[in-house]
Formats: sequence, C-alpha cells, structure tokens
Amino acid sequence: MTAKSFPIEVKIKAAFEILAGEEIKSVAAKYNTSRQSIYAWMKKIRKVLFEELCLERERRCFKKVDSGISFQRKEKEIKKLKQLLSNAEKEIDKLKKTVRLPNRLNGERPKKCPHCGCQKIYKNGTYKRISKDYLQPIVVQRFICAYCKSSFSPVESSN
Repeated sequence: MTAKSFPIEVKIKAAFEILAGEEIKSVAAKYNTSRQSIYAWMKKIRKVLFEELCLERERRCFKKVDSGISFQRKEKEIKKLKQLLSNAEKEIDKLKKTVRLPNRLNGERPKKCPHCGCQKIYKNGTYKRISKDYLQPIVVQRFICAYCKSSFSPVESSN
C-alpha cells in the first residue's frame, strides 16, 4: 500500500498507538509504511487537534446574550454610565487644575546638558525630594550627560 491509499481511520489508529507509547518504528512496520509517513500523519493530526481545542475554548468563552433585558433598559443604563463618566472627567479636570504635578510626572525632559550644552543625555535614576506643597515626597528623575558625565535633574536646571 502507498501512503496515499491509507484510509483516514488507519492513520488515526496509528497516531493513537504512537500517542499511547508505542515506538514509531514498530508502528511503521505494523502498517507497512515508512517512518516519515507516520511523522507526517502525526503532524497533521496534532495540527487538527490543536485547532479543534482552540475552537472549543472559544466556544466555552462565548457568553450568551440575555434577551430578557429590554432595549429601553439598556439605553437607560448606557445613559447612566455616560453621566457617571462625564462626572468623573469633570472631577479629574478639577483635580488637574488644583494639583501641580512634579516635573517627572509632567514628562519634562531637558533638551541639553546645563553644564556643557550637549544634547545627548540619558536617564540616570531617581531621587525623592521633600516639598512643602505636597504631602508625599516628590520623585525626581536624574539625567547624565554623555559628553561631560555630569549628573543633573530638571529641577536643578530650572532653579
């Protein structure tokens, strides 16, 4: 028999024998085929099993829609959520105006070294600074110049 003339049931049976622990050499001899054919069958079967298991997982994760909830109830809930979101955004805007964020949180990065003027600067750790304006210590980003190797922070360079 050639490899193409094997029925699919025989190929599956051979694959399950290998998965059960038999050697590929003995299974190939039993079905009078080459080991390469058995490897090809196994590759195809593994691929099909993997795809089927993925589909099964997707089917399990798919949630059924509750048809009992009316369209009007959904619209009311959406309107309520939009109102809550709007209130939260207003509160965030109010807090942004009242709280002055430190330089590190504002994302301010110096354009050049204050000592030599080199534009090649890199982050070089952080340190905490105690401020009278804030209840918690401020974390300040440190930078180092690639040319003069001096270390500085934006707070130092702005003072």
